[in-house]
Amino acid sequence: MRVRLLAVALWALAGCTAESPEFDSPLPQMGWLTTVSQQPDRFGSLMEGSSRDGWVALHQNNYQGAATAFAKHPLFRARATSELVALQEDLAWLSGVANVELYTAWQERSSMPSSGASVIVAMAASCSGLEAKSWAGKVHKDDPGHGIAATILDGRPYFEAAVDSPLAERLRLHATPEATALIAASLSPLIALPATADTPEHRFWDPCVHDALRRYWEQATQADLGPQGVAAWEGQELGGRLFAPWLTSAHLQQDNAAQRPLGASSGVALGITAELTSTFDDAQAAREESRLLTAALDEAMIQLQAAASTDGKALLLDLGLAEQWRQRWHLVRARQALDAGRHRQALAYTDLGRQFSEPVGPLNPPGLLVVSAHAQLKLGHTREALDTLHSLRKTVPEIVGLIEVIGDLAVLQGLDRTGDSKEN
Repeated sequence: MRVRLLAVALWALAGCTAESPEFDSPLPQMGWLTTVSQQPDRFGSLMEGSSRDGWVALHQNNYQGAATAFAKHPLFRARATSELVALQEDLAWLSGVANVELYTAWQERSSMPSSGASVIVAMAASCSGLEAKSWAGKVHKDDPGHGIAATILDGRPYFEAAVDSPLAERLRLHATPEATALIAASLSPLIALPATADTPEHRFWDPCVHDALRRYWEQATQADLGPQGVAAWEGQELGGRLFAPWLTSAHLQQDNAAQRPLGASSGVALGITAELTSTFDDAQAAREESRLLTAALDEAMIQLQAAASTDGKALLLDLGLAEQWRQRWHLVRARQALDAGRHRQALAYTDLGRQFSEPVGPLNPPGLLVVSAHAQLKLGHTREALDTLHSLRKTVPEIVGLIEVIGDLAVLQGLDRTGDSKEN
């Protein structure tokens, strides 16, 4: 299925009013998947009563497009912006890890581009939750970035630093983030050192753009949700769950209370626990869990299709809803594995969730690729991580700097392995 066909299906079926037939046997309790397939009139009412464009965009994993289309529906707009929060959080963590690995490699080779480079990695570590003070302590007092380093050493956010340097304008953007301006600024290096007779050109990219974007989208999400937070979606019936990794409001409530990634509890409907089951980084355990979930999901879909009206079955199949939910569950599970430091499992979950022949879109949420690249990087597969991120370049243009950082790391690792080769 291609994006164009999926979008057409959403538009064509939005007005359906067929009632679901009556059945003697109980149906699988699959939350919004059951609702859409058995009561397509509720799906149609949601499309008519909110923004079809917003739901089309959300279905296609076009989160910014969905946020724009849901301008008059703040709780649904928060569904889109919360996805942007999660995506930028994934990218911020990956940016911190990549920068620390790159600058550590430079330091070990005694080839740090300049003394001021330490402030970049100090920022990267600071805004991604990694240890930053050891790097901040390396910044010389005469360096233009010393004020940032001193702020980090004081335990304050890096963007509170008072500096009079080329970094000042970027810090102002970070202190009061705004998405359009941040993305535009991220397309150019933070600092560019020209080549000399002894050294090549070095470009230092903003390592904290993703954290700043996370804060921006987080503020927008909180403003739309109000004091209830994500609990506000519980009262939105189908609109609070459609296309989400959580199947029911109860799953949302349970994960929110347990501070788990939202949607982790949904696997319980198919016999999979909300928490990771294996006690160590066992990729085979992840594959077996995925196999069990997929088999149970396939069986549930057979039952739902058999019980559905023509319109309900069309929604379920033409929109690929079961496969979409399966991908979202794998992304949630991969994030859980990454949080636990289980990189082999995280990579197994992302590989099993991805559709490698498809671009980012309804069949490949961008977060799945970011988590995959993170796991690949931690496992030493730097070239593979670089290839994975390149697949996101058009969808997430602000990753240009992160791609160059990981590319530089791949070159350094290639030099270490082959002496003069630039290939990993």
